Amino acid sequence: MDLHIALDRTRPLRAQVERELRDGIRSGRLHSGSKLPPTRLLAGQLGVSRGVIVEAYAQLVAEGYLLARTREGTRVADGLVQPPRRAPPPRVTQPRVRYDLRAGIPDLSLFPRRAWNTATAKALRELPDAALSYGPPEGLQQLRVTLGGYLGRVRAVLAESEQILITCGSSDALGLLWRTFGHAGAQRVAVEDPSWPRISETITQAGLAAVPLPVDSRAGSSSPSSKPAGRVRSSSRRHISTRPGR
Repeated sequence: MDLHIALDRTRPLRAQVERELRDGIRSGRLHSGSKLPPTRLLAGQLGVSRGVIVEAYAQLVAEGYLLARTREGTRVADGLVQPPRRAPPPRVTQPRVRYDLRAGIPDLSLFPRRAWNTATAKALRELPDAALSYGPPEGLQQLRVTLGGYLGRVRAVLAESEQILITCGSSDALGLLWRTFGHAGAQRVAVEDPSWPRISETITQAGLAAVPLPVDSRAGSSSPSSKPAGRVRSSSRRHISTRPGR
C-alpha cells in the first residue's frame, strides 16, 4: 500500500509521521479499516529508520487511532471520522415492471458468471507479459483470429483476422465508421427514425449531419429527400443511409 507522508528532514521525524497519520485519519483521507504498510516497508519508502515508524504506530495505537493485531497488520480504527450530515435523498417510487422490454437491456441474470470466471482465469494464466501492455490499434491478433472463427461458425460470415477491427464498443465503432465516410467525402448520414439516439449523436460528433428517415407502419423506411443512398455522391448529394438492427 502506498502512503503519502510529507517529511521535513530538519525536524523530529517521528512526531511528523504521527501528525501526518493522525491528520489523515481525522480528515477521512485514511478510511476506517484501511491497512497501513508494514513498518519496514514504510520506513524504506520514507527513507527513515524502522524504529521511527514502529514508535509512531505504537503512539497512534495508544491514542486509539490505529489497531494492531497479530497476522492482520496495522489498520485504521473505526468510528474516528464523523461523515458530514446530508439530507436524505428524496424517495422516488418506481413503478413495478413485470417485463422490461426496453431495447438494449438484456436479462442480466443470464450472464454466465462461472464460464466467464473460468475463461478469464485461463486467459490470465496463458497470457504473455507483453500482452498486458498497450496492444496494436486493431486489437490482439489472437482475439481477432478467434472472432473470425466464431463469425464463420455462428453467423456464416467469412472474415479473416486482417479484416476484423476491435473497438471500445458500439459508439466507438460507429464514430470510426462515420469518420471513414467523412474522409471519403460523405456529408450526411440517413438514420431510421425512431432508432437508438446515440447513433445520431455519434454522427454529429464525427462532423456529419444526421438525417432522420421515418419508418412506416410496415417497418419500412422512405428514402431521404436526396434519394440515392449507400455510396458517396457528388458534393451536392453526398450522404450515407444506415439501418440499425438490419
